[in-house]
Amino acid sequence: MQKIVFIIALILHSLVLFASENIIDEVDSLIDERQYEKAFMMLETNDPGNDSIDFVLRKAELAYEYYSKTVMHQYFIFTNLEGDMTLDSLRAEEMEGDYKLFYFPFNDILAEKLLDYPEEFELHKWLGLFYYLIYDLYEEEWLIPADNIIELAKHHLQVYAGVSEKPFKYSGKLGFVYLLSGEFTTSIYWIDEALKREPENPELWYNKASANFYMERFDLISENALRSARYQDDPFFKADAYRMAGIGFFQMNQLNEALEVLQKANDIFPGFHLTEIQLLETKLLLNQNRRAFRLANDMFAANYSEPQVTNDILQAFLKVEEYRRLNRFFRRNKRVHRRNDEALGNLYFHEARFNLHKEDRTEALKNFKTSRTYFEKSVDEYHYVFDIIDEAIRQIENLQ
Repeated sequence: MQKIVFIIALILHSLVLFASENIIDEVDSLIDERQYEKAFMMLETNDPGNDSIDFVLRKAELAYEYYSKTVMHQYFIFTNLEGDMTLDSLRAEEMEGDYKLFYFPFNDILAEKLLDYPEEFELHKWLGLFYYLIYDLYEEEWLIPADNIIELAKHHLQVYAGVSEKPFKYSGKLGFVYLLSGEFTTSIYWIDEALKREPENPELWYNKASANFYMERFDLISENALRSARYQDDPFFKADAYRMAGIGFFQMNQLNEALEVLQKANDIFPGFHLTEIQLLETKLLLNQNRRAFRLANDMFAANYSEPQVTNDILQAFLKVEEYRRLNRFFRRNKRVHRRNDEALGNLYFHEARFNLHKEDRTEALKNFKTSRTYFEKSVDEYHYVFDIIDEAIRQIENLQ
């Protein structure tokens, strides 16, 4: 009797296994046909409680690769694509109509399955990839702190790397999370592994340049960043790679080389502040003072409401002690922007800081008060700038 029961149980298990394999095959076919909602619905219908490891892994694949919309990567909308529809376009646009929302909190479900299947390394793969994606999309605005997201991505990808073929398919992602966690030597190791697979990947070369920047290996920064620029098609990222190369040359005091690539960056993507301020500092050190003066004026005109830009202009001139041209900068722009109260508030505020640098407290006090008058006419009454100005005025008056 026990033997008959065992045989029946074995037959039933085989039937269930066979049925599961058939469902997985159907799901794979639906994915190939871009019928993503049907695929996830089939998995959900046959395994609503996420009991089957095979079904959970397929759900993870769909939720990672093929969603149309998501709420914090806990709820997902899938679409059956037709014609020239693409997931990228669906993710970028507002979706109208009725859509079924599927609940798949990957972090809870996959971690729970890992307790039951500690040797199922595909779970580590999907957890690592999900956490990498979560950081990329949300950073500090997800369910747990960004530092925790980075550590989880690193842990799961590292575990999966230990059982995967070399070179590891996700080496670049692992290198990036090591970069984020400040482990730069390990980051470069994994980026180099990734470059064996993708030697012309601009993002990998840029990340390697970033790691070398933090290790102060400035010659390698320029070399890596120029490789990134060579392979990059997107104008913004191409320009940013040239900017990174310029930083490397600047730090090595190769100012002509720095000027060349920084100018190239600014030509490709004009108006990016980080490029412009590095270009301004380089021109000043090369004694290209007229060109630097014109650049500073253009930067202020385009960003008169941004105090950080004016501060960076101020600091660039102070570094090379170009006080005469700095005075001229303030005089000229107060005249040019004489009908713009916010621009004048910004100018008088930073001129007051310049006065303090020269230890001219009387002139600084006058300029802070004038700045406050212009800001009162141009920004919200609760703007933080008033607290800064009032505190500066109090400190100066206490010293007089």
